[in-house]
Amino acid sequence: MSNCVSNLSKCLCEERVEWSFIPPRAPNHGGLWEAGVKAVKYHLRRVMGNLRFTYEEFLTILNQIEGVLNSRPLYPLSCDPGDFDAFPSWSSHHSHCGAKFN
Repeated sequence: MSNCVSNLSKCLCEERVEWSFIPPRAPNHGGLWEAGVKAVKYHLRRVMGNLRFTYEEFLTILNQIEGVLNSRPLYPLSCDPGDFDAFPSWSSHHSHCGAKFN
């Protein structure tokens, strides 16, 4: 076991791998991905409740939640009607999927 640990340590040093940990109870250090996890949990609770699903049903639910979350804008859109630089973030997703999720 110690041989594996030393080999792993050597490999990590050679690749210059640096670890950065998020302190517990400090969601502000997680930023955007913490908000994404929160959004997925919110939708899972609303859809699933206390029900149990098969693996395939669960994957289908996760895919639908992914579609809903990917269809949301990433940033506030401009209120200026002449501002053509800020296209809705769902426009590329809409063109790939063929429909906008609600």
